[in-house]
Amino acid sequence: MKFLLNSKNRFTDSKKKIKIALNMKIKFLHYLKALSGLTLIQAVEMNIDNEVKKCRLPSALREHFFFESVSDKHFVSVSDKHLAHHCHVTSINSSDLKTMNKELISCLSFDPREGYKSGEDVRKFLQEAIASGCFRSLKVLDLEHVFRPQLPNTIGQLNQLKYLGLRWTYLGEIPSSIGNLLNLQTLDVKHTYVRILPKSIWKLQKLRHLYLSQSHRSKFESQPKASSLNNLETLWGLFLDDVSAIKNGLNKLKNLTKLGLTFELELSKQEKVESWVKDLTNLESLRLRSIDEKGDAQNLRVMDLSKLKKLSSLYLFGSFGMRHYLFNKYPPHLSDLTLSASGLVDDPMPILGELSELKSLCFYFGSYKGKEMSLKGFPNLLVLKLWKLESLEELQVEAGAMPKLKELDIRCCNKLTVPTGLKHLNSLQELKLTNMPKDFTTIQEKKWEIWGDIAYPPRITVENW
Repeated sequence: MKFLLNSKNRFTDSKKKIKIALNMKIKFLHYLKALSGLTLIQAVEMNIDNEVKKCRLPSALREHFFFESVSDKHFVSVSDKHLAHHCHVTSINSSDLKTMNKELISCLSFDPREGYKSGEDVRKFLQEAIASGCFRSLKVLDLEHVFRPQLPNTIGQLNQLKYLGLRWTYLGEIPSSIGNLLNLQTLDVKHTYVRILPKSIWKLQKLRHLYLSQSHRSKFESQPKASSLNNLETLWGLFLDDVSAIKNGLNKLKNLTKLGLTFELELSKQEKVESWVKDLTNLESLRLRSIDEKGDAQNLRVMDLSKLKKLSSLYLFGSFGMRHYLFNKYPPHLSDLTLSASGLVDDPMPILGELSELKSLCFYFGSYKGKEMSLKGFPNLLVLKLWKLESLEELQVEAGAMPKLKELDIRCCNKLTVPTGLKHLNSLQELKLTNMPKDFTTIQEKKWEIWGDIAYPPRITVENW
């Protein structure tokens, strides 16, 4: 009876957590919409559900901050006291540190300069700001696009820091003192030259999101004893060329919801990767890239992901060397699938069309090497992209296929003739044709003839590079 009660309580607690998370997401999207309505932010990318995926400051605000940076002012600071936020531009000169608000919670860089001086200036500024106590309450430090900032060892004194953004800085290394940032929740070193993370990174027990530099093969050192990253939810851009890293700490990351992994491993060793990934039952997004020493696609093991019930987004880069039966091993609730360099020979569409929750499907260069493709099924598909399928000659849209499709994007399919059955795409809103044969211009000329049964034919854009 005690076991049953405990199980019931755990189930109730899980339901409460899910409900809280959903409410937080709804509120967040509501606030984004409100800020956009006030023109305080600008949406630049939407997801397939028409929700804001990426946003930025409006042009006027960005220009204002960059204008301010011309006269040796390169930081915007935001302070918070009794919920009264205010924003001001502070100089990078040390003389201005005396007047800086001691309750500063956020420091954002708008330094567009290149060369050694900008990085050295950042080091001096951070070192002096930390020494003066100006950053004792700092929670956000974002140096995105600062060219190779030099982080001082004293950065480990920012014990209230929750977010450290170093994206697009081309930074070469991270000081080991980062292990002292015990409240850090997000570390972003995407698009940097960081190859090896310091071993002290394992001390950051509150770390939830870690973005690494995929193109520069960022790796972990082995996990020390009594250290863990048990709360890590996002691990994006990690590189593996040795499976020992899995048993030396990675296999203990059980709470990952988003994993982006690049590896240079033989097929036999990829089995260890599969064993690790299959146990990540909370995964919602997964990106797997199998490459050789030059970064080109190599063989990718067909992994059984069918037990990952929460997985909705999947990106695979590498040659399966197999036929389409592998799709039976896909997770049941997949909504977003991208294939690149897969080398498929048989038409995968008849099986993929049975994935009832699929909303976005992308076939990129080398993903399909067959001559014919028949589209049927796909009851909830919204977006279909066919890019650089050099062998594809015929594309047939069956009656009743893709009844909800909004966007069809065909690019650089040089042998493809005009698809038959386009008239069946009654919900299509946009047809994008890029670097396609001249015959495709007839679609634009005959769109009223093709979609004569609907009031609003799709918008057709034709581009040639």
